[in-house]
Amino acid sequence: MQVEEGQEGGPPREGPSSSKSKPQTKKERRQQQQQQQQEQQQQQQQQRQKKQNKQQHRNSKQNNKRKRQKQQGDTAAADIDGGGPPKKQRVQGGPPTQDPGSGDTEQQQQQQQQQQQKHKKHQKQQQQQQHKQHKKQQQHKKQQQQQKQQQQKQQQQKQQQQQQQQKKKKETN
Repeated sequence: MQVEEGQEGGPPREGPSSSKSKPQTKKERRQQQQQQQQEQQQQQQQQRQKKQNKQQHRNSKQNNKRKRQKQQGDTAAADIDGGGPPKKQRVQGGPPTQDPGSGDTEQQQQQQQQQQQKHKKHQKQQQQQQHKQHKKQQQHKKQQQQQKQQQQKQQQQKQQQQQQQQKKKKETN
């Protein structure tokens, strides 16, 4: 409620000049009800968004895990292909090398997730734009097809007229 007071810029509602001293008119009641409904809707929307964000968060975590596993698998495979000594593999897969870096990986994960969320927002906007463009294109295509059909009809009519004229000429000859 404080935010609303700030937006109105007037005196706070519970002051001496508030509507409490006067009996509420139907209009005021209606306005209050509308405000309450709007507030409820906003809260519901916020909750929905939170849920969506959580899911996105989960998905991005799983994706990151998969990526990491892939990368580790690739490096191990590269060593085997390269024919290097088996010691190298042990150093890479061993716990001592992974432990000090584990703190960094968490930070990296968070950064990646933030980037992914930004990317998802961007993707949504792009999809909306593409959808709009697609609609325009479809309308444009329809118009083109209609124009083509009209042109074809006109050509057919012209041909028929020419044939009729030729027939008439033959008859007069």
